[in-house]
Amino acid sequence: MNSIKFTRPLFAFLFLILSSLACVISAGPPAVGEVVVAENLSADYKPVNPTSTYTSDDTVISISVEAQNFVVGSVLDVKYILNGEDYEMQTSTADKDSSGYFGFTLTVESGLLPGDYVANIYLDGQLAKTVTFKVVPSGPPSIGAVVTARTVDENNKPIELTSVYSPNDTFQISVQVKNLIIGSNVTVKYTFEGEHAEDADTSIIAEQAGSGYFNFSLTPPPEGFPVGNYTAEVYLDDMLSDTVAFSVQ
Repeated sequence: MNSIKFTRPLFAFLFLILSSLACVISAGPPAVGEVVVAENLSADYKPVNPTSTYTSDDTVISISVEAQNFVVGSVLDVKYILNGEDYEMQTSTADKDSSGYFGFTLTVESGLLPGDYVANIYLDGQLAKTVTFKVVPSGPPSIGAVVTARTVDENNKPIELTSVYSPNDTFQISVQVKNLIIGSNVTVKYTFEGEHAEDADTSIIAEQAGSGYFNFSLTPPPEGFPVGNYTAEVYLDDMLSDTVAFSVQ
């Protein structure tokens, strides 16, 4: 009876050790599993609402990468290609030995650029997976908000809106553009007291498709801008889109 009593736990113990050893041996090297483009990511970076298409009104690209048997220092790179050209790159490094998910989000506040995208996933410098998706225009080219400001930020978004300048101020006309295509022409034409100031007309031709902001600045002449009432007319491909009024006092 005693021998049976001690043999069974010993057998179970040995079986547990061998089973654990088998799990370690079968775990395998670090690898990339499923890669999913999605509308969002969960708290643990799993894909939420997988998609292959965004619109130019969207501002975030989300990619979920399944990590298998990662060790401390395993490096994941995501290299984005837009319309056949390098676009962006993101990197994440494992800080522990584990399996799970890595999440990559690429944010473009002004709206995603339309086109065909490729995301190449590299593990420790070696290409592991490739996914493709696209961004389609949410509508035809158009003009959004047009405002006068004292200055603009690095993305040409207006800062400190104003409708009154002094004679020695620089006019800043911030124009929100949506779904432009390459070659779209945005023009600002100025009038002073109802008279067209033709010499001040300024155009910007879109060099890439997408949405964002154009800024049109007009510096004062040596004697300063004359006091009075002004308008800035904004044209898209020679069609009047909006008009903003301001004054010099």
